[in-house]
Order: sequence, then structure tokens, then C-alpha cells
Amino acid sequence: MSNTVMADAMDKAQARKRAEEERKRNDVNTWVWKGPKEYKNGKSIQEEFNMMTATPEQLQRAYAHCNDMLYNEKDKRNPGRYPLLKIIEDQRNRCNAELFIRYLQNPDDGVQSYPIHSFLQDLRTLLNKPENLAILPRSAWATTPISVVMKVPDDFRKLSIDIVMDACLQNLGMFRKKHITLNFLTKMGLWFTKDEIKEYLTQVDEETGEPKDRLQCVIDNLSLRPDVKLYTNYSGLSYLEFRAMYQLHDMRYCEMSLIQLKTLRNKVLFKLEDDVRFHIATWEEKKAQIEKVCEIRGLRPE
Repeated sequence: MSNTVMADAMDKAQARKRAEEERKRNDVNTWVWKGPKEYKNGKSIQEEFNMMTATPEQLQRAYAHCNDMLYNEKDKRNPGRYPLLKIIEDQRNRCNAELFIRYLQNPDDGVQSYPIHSFLQDLRTLLNKPENLAILPRSAWATTPISVVMKVPDDFRKLSIDIVMDACLQNLGMFRKKHITLNFLTKMGLWFTKDEIKEYLTQVDEETGEPKDRLQCVIDNLSLRPDVKLYTNYSGLSYLEFRAMYQLHDMRYCEMSLIQLKTLRNKVLFKLEDDVRFHIATWEEKKAQIEKVCEIRGLRPE
């Protein structure tokens, strides 16, 4: 059998498999609900039922859970996925605001440094001029970009005037790292720079005298659990970025290191946002399935 014929046969087989998966996905009789895992007496318990044969009460509980996972704002420690998107955006803006005031003090483009107390005083003087207040009242500072009143690098042009002032006064608050777990970070993968390999990841196994695996060097350097699984990924974190994120904890933005702020702003929070959007799609699909089942059975989800 030629390679072309084999490739055609594989393509057809994969097409049939996709068609069968799509058929099952659209068949209401195959739709199953799996509830949240609960631990009782040391055992994991998970409610599971076929939606078409479930009781109205079961469907209502499942529908309410979908809405909680999507929209809940009451539980600040476990917000719904849509509120979490807003939290992530706010965290990214606060990281960027802190980076902006550090840029003012140590610009990397040849511009003269601008002490924060002088910058804040000059900004307030400018904004509080009567002719400027007539155009840009204080109520608009929360939504007006700082780039409207001064020239700034593109990275910072969308920051609001209010958040820049908060950064100057170290009033950005606390960064909460609840969703940036070790498991989340390891899934991003690692990709080392040449300098990192030379400085941190070239070690010799004392027992064998052989070069130690670089991923094992990471585990040893950071005292990670032996069962932690690391893997390489060209779009992943560098060693120093991974170390900075692993050492991150709930802390004030003004206390973060430069690499922590940049890694959060440029990589980690975007990846977290991608994960949250995937979860949103999953919960929206489950919610739509419950609505369809209720429509067929003459029920009304609430």
C-alpha cells in the first residue's frame, strides 16, 4: 500500500471518528452531568446523572451550579469565571501601573529619570488647573488614559490617570495569587536561555559524575517536591521567570520584583485568562445542554 493510500485511509478514519464524536455531542440522550467533587469520610464523591432521566430538582441544582461557576460575585475567594476575567484584567493593569512608575525612575530609553514625588506633584498641578478641570473633571480621571495629558511609551498609554496616581502613592493594594498555582505554572512549561543554562542549570550529579538533567536542576534549585512534573515548551517560562512566579505570594504590588511584575503582565496573566475563557466555554456548553433538555421535557430552568 502506497503512502498516499495509507494517508487517505487515515484521513477518512479520523473524519469518521470526528463525525461520531460530533453526533454524540449533539445527542441529548448521551448528555451527562458530573457535579463538583466532595470529600466525605476521606472519600471523593461526585454526583453523576443522565440529563434526560434526571429529576427536575437535579437539573435545577446543576443549572444553579453552572450560573455560580460563571457569574458568582459573592464569594470573593472563589468568583465566577466572568468576574475572574475582570479581576485578571485589573491585576494586569495594576502590574503595569507599578511598572510605569518604576520606568519613570529608571527609564530605559535615554529619557531623564523623574522622581515620583515630583511627577505626582506636577501631574496634580496640571490636572487641577481650572481650565483643565473644565475639560477633564476629576470624575473622568478613572477612565481617561494618562497618555491624554502626557507622552508615555506605548506599554503605558492605556493606564488611567487614577491608577497612575494610586501607583505613585503605593495604593495599588494587594496582589492575590490564588489561581497561579504550581500546577498552573508547570503546565506552561519551561524554556531556558543560554545564560540561564550556563549559570544555573549546568550541574554534575555527585554520585554518577554525569551532567544532571536541566529539569532536575530546576527541581533541586527550588526545592520542589520530587513528584513535580516539569517539561520543556518553547513558549513557556524561562528559569528566572518560573522561579519568580514560584516565589510569588500574596503581596503588595509595590513589593514585587521587576521580573515578577513583567512576567505577570506579559505572560502569566494572559495564560490564566486563556484558561478562564476555556472554562467559560465549558460551563456555557453545559448550561445550554440543561436548557435544551428542559425545553424538550417541558421544564423551566431558573
